[in-house]
Amino acid sequence: MNVYKYNDNGEYIGTEEALLDPLETEQQEKEVYLLPANATFTDPPAEKECYVNVWNGEAWEQVEDNRGVEYWLPEDKFGAPAREMKELGALPEGATLTPPEQTQEEKNQDEANKAKSKLNSLAVTAMMATLAGGDITAQKTEYQSNIMALSDDVAVLIPEVYPVWSADSVEYKKDDRVTYNDILYRVLTDHTSQASWTPTDAPSLFVKVLTSDNEILDWEQPSADNAYMTGDKVRYNGKVYESLIDNNVWAPDAYPDGWKEITEE
Repeated sequence: MNVYKYNDNGEYIGTEEALLDPLETEQQEKEVYLLPANATFTDPPAEKECYVNVWNGEAWEQVEDNRGVEYWLPEDKFGAPAREMKELGALPEGATLTPPEQTQEEKNQDEANKAKSKLNSLAVTAMMATLAGGDITAQKTEYQSNIMALSDDVAVLIPEVYPVWSADSVEYKKDDRVTYNDILYRVLTDHTSQASWTPTDAPSLFVKVLTSDNEILDWEQPSADNAYMTGDKVRYNGKVYESLIDNNVWAPDAYPDGWKEITEE
């Protein structure tokens, strides 16, 4: 006769041979065995992978065992450390064994942070060279090359690295970007600046960068030059919408098939 032992949580921990109760055996004239604490005479079921047998007070039940498993929950962001399962039972609802990937917004923010750090380093080097009476042509060229290489989705996150629009006969080239009243604009065509051609007064020369990946901006009527693209999010009439198409120049109520309403995160 065997007894099957379990710990204080009911988890099966082993089998041992039962001991006879000599007094009861003599009185009842049949073999009677002692039952130790935290033990049962009931056989546990066959072992099952990733499960353990647990005594519930009346019978054995098989409970999922994920102890030591590392997992992530839906609210965990890219780079979040793994959680570790400490207790018996199923993983929490929505848990995944795959680390969260960077969203496009996070990728853009990461690129913006790296770009700003590099640009700040160039600016410091140029300032020191200027104070020392040196030539900063190389630093200026590299700085311009770096800001030109950034996409609008990244540039709009760090508008402060772009020059402020000037009316002083500056020769602006197509796709240059400037800030005006702290708003980022992209140049549509080559021209020489003058006072009456501000980014807000000359829509044929400038277009506002409308999308931002760290903030959902209000919908504005775009042109073909700054149309909303697939995945862009806007706020419109108190609701948030996501563009389902590229080159989207319509309001959500003007062309519902081009947008879907979403819940703001």
